[in-house]
Amino acid sequence: MKRQKSTLTQRDKYLQKKFEITEAEYDEQLKKQGGGCKICGKPPTGKALHVDHDHAVERQKVYSKKSPVGGWSAWAGDGTQYFTTAALKSVAISRIRKCLKKLSVRGILCWKCNTSLKKFNDNPVLMQNSAVYILSYLQKMKNGRNGFE
Repeated sequence: MKRQKSTLTQRDKYLQKKFEITEAEYDEQLKKQGGGCKICGKPPTGKALHVDHDHAVERQKVYSKKSPVGGWSAWAGDGTQYFTTAALKSVAISRIRKCLKKLSVRGILCWKCNTSLKKFNDNPVLMQNSAVYILSYLQKMKNGRNGFE
């Protein structure tokens, strides 16, 4: 029996494996963002923009339990948001993992913005403090002073 050749592109395969999104969903999100990075607006130049995702969501602990009527239940977190059942334990857990991967996607970013978030450990307080710091410095520069005054 001859195996059917996949019509998926390499990019599509990568996006589905890594983030559980399709290339069409990526393109649609990029269009919603105005065709560029969600933070700075920079359009892609030669290379595709990065899919930004929340590692904490993706890495949530997945729980499973054998059902008294047969099959398996699996869930993440408190079980109210992500819950599934399946005949096999591995299938139930796999479904939750796929759901978490897709839910972890936040947007599409350029390399600089994506790595900046990582360097700030996704901490909005640190990002806000850095914005205040830069704005304060710029105000001092307007008045002919430096940051040490």
